[in-house]
Amino acid sequence: MSENKENVPKLRFPGFTDPWEQRKLGEVIEEYLELSEKDGSFEHVSLTTEGIVPKSARYNRDALVTHENKKYRVTHVDDICYNPANLKFGAICRNAYSDGIFSPIYVTFRVIENNSPAFVECIVRRKDFISKALRMQEGTVYERMAVKPVDLLSEKIALPSALEQTQISSLFQQLDALITLHQRKLSHLQELKKGLLQKMFPKEGESVPELRFPGFTDPWEQRKLGDFGAVAMCKRIYKEQT
Repeated sequence: MSENKENVPKLRFPGFTDPWEQRKLGEVIEEYLELSEKDGSFEHVSLTTEGIVPKSARYNRDALVTHENKKYRVTHVDDICYNPANLKFGAICRNAYSDGIFSPIYVTFRVIENNSPAFVECIVRRKDFISKALRMQEGTVYERMAVKPVDLLSEKIALPSALEQTQISSLFQQLDALITLHQRKLSHLQELKKGLLQKMFPKEGESVPELRFPGFTDPWEQRKLGDFGAVAMCKRIYKEQT
């Protein structure tokens, strides 16, 4: 029997040569339902396209609930969670945050033993997987069109051994951590630049900046932009580039 090349990645860790198996997603994860009241046992969280995050006051609508003893769906760490109506926006992820409770409109799956939750997350968050699943959407209004859990679980995926799953997911978790670190550095540098722009240029009506390099004490001169031929220079640069 010939080997299905679609089940063999182009890039692999050394030592792995076996083709990946074709499996239904339902053989890898299974839906479960655990409900709880908001009694302090679990943190209130929300499912976003970025993942499971703390429920912010902005999106907390508990005050609108008029009946008592409302039941919330429980999610545990390493669950695969998704919003059937918002799968088209990428609302599917692994719970990497914390055990918690969220809206019962979300669906929770536990990862079946001997499979890596982080690897399964890599699969279900891929654009090609979501695109295939969206072919199963049902509904007449776009905003409410949804992919039912039974249809999501029927989708086929390619699955490597447990060891290869672990190595692949570990690599992408390291990359995600590195991306997060650099995003924080970028955010810090952007805030630093913003602060320097405010302090190193005189405020309107003033001629001395709040912050200067050592040795500079003279007030800045008030001049018109046209005094520097800036307009003509901009026109010339634009003309050269076009």
